[in-house]
Amino acid sequence: MSWYNNFMKWYYWILILLLFAVRFFVSTLSYNNDMNNHFSWVNSIKQNGLMGFYERDFSPFAKANYPPLINESFWVSDRIFEKSGLDDTKIKAALYKTPAVATETIAIVLLGLVFSPWILLVLLINPGIFYNTLLWGQTEDLMAGFIVFCLYFTFREKAYLSWLMFLVALLVKQSALIFLPMILLINCKQFKIKANIYPLLLCIVLFALFFIPYYAGDFLVGAFKFLITESQGQIHQAQASVNALNFWYLIGQNQVADSRQFLGLSYRTIGIILTGLAYIHLMYLAMKRKLDLKKSLILVGLVNFAVCMFMTRVHERHLLPTLIFIVPVILSSYYGLSIYIVTSLISFYNLYLIWQERFKTARFELLAFLSLVLVACYFGFLYLFSKDSK
Repeated sequence: MSWYNNFMKWYYWILILLLFAVRFFVSTLSYNNDMNNHFSWVNSIKQNGLMGFYERDFSPFAKANYPPLINESFWVSDRIFEKSGLDDTKIKAALYKTPAVATETIAIVLLGLVFSPWILLVLLINPGIFYNTLLWGQTEDLMAGFIVFCLYFTFREKAYLSWLMFLVALLVKQSALIFLPMILLINCKQFKIKANIYPLLLCIVLFALFFIPYYAGDFLVGAFKFLITESQGQIHQAQASVNALNFWYLIGQNQVADSRQFLGLSYRTIGIILTGLAYIHLMYLAMKRKLDLKKSLILVGLVNFAVCMFMTRVHERHLLPTLIFIVPVILSSYYGLSIYIVTSLISFYNLYLIWQERFKTARFELLAFLSLVLVACYFGFLYLFSKDSK
């Protein structure tokens, strides 16, 4: 693959460093109050160590619910900040953002090289990605970057590296778990089934080992208890929609407990059924088609989109990985570009309203309409994929 050889050339890494420098500078301009959760977690690690970290009370901040690797990267960033002698919280926040900014920058350049310079440009100026990663300081795109690397190594015929990249994605954001069935299918189509067994077993063992400092001898139980528990979201946010524009907002169920029932089924159960049906359909499409990196990225983008549209307990920021994964559709047609632009702008507007505390005062009719448009965009992308893959 000539693009792989090109990617390894020194001038592409200079481009990555230059883009990272610019994006890091932008990240010093602002940060969302959510970053205070991360500050409090690191302060707790410094004072009390890692043992018992996930059982601590961080009131008034959020309970620790991020996997080990991202917490430890925050701690390293904090140490760098302390050694710098600076006293600017914005710089401190920017250092916490560095893993996401660096990973996202490499992924963006890689996608631009593989597909088109237009991909690079679109991802760099995408307001949803820009606002979420550089200013807000969330970590969805850190996870998304490693999923990109995972699929990249899949089509470089590197099974171990592919699964290791998925492991890192899971260790920085447990929401990576939603991609496991699709990635397993893609890798089984690309490699022999046996070729996936040992890399997958290795990743399971390594995932558990990362929890030793947190649970000591109970690390195996602790690791999978964390994964199962925290993948369901925090208890106080067990709502149909947590301020995300989607199917649940469309029918007027924002911040309504997802234990509420309709026709004898809880909203949570209905969300799982709807998302499951969408996922099964995507798996069927994947099974019936010869896959390459482009189709695989679009498939995982559609998986994320389906979860964001139909699953309960979804936050406004969770749509961001889709904006990275699904970007190759802009090369297919003006129709694909139009849907991508609309999706990106609505995602950005959703983020903006939340950060600026204007979401609750915005007109329901407008946000319900935008929710309807987003659901339609999901089906539009699905139609494009089905059409282009034939």
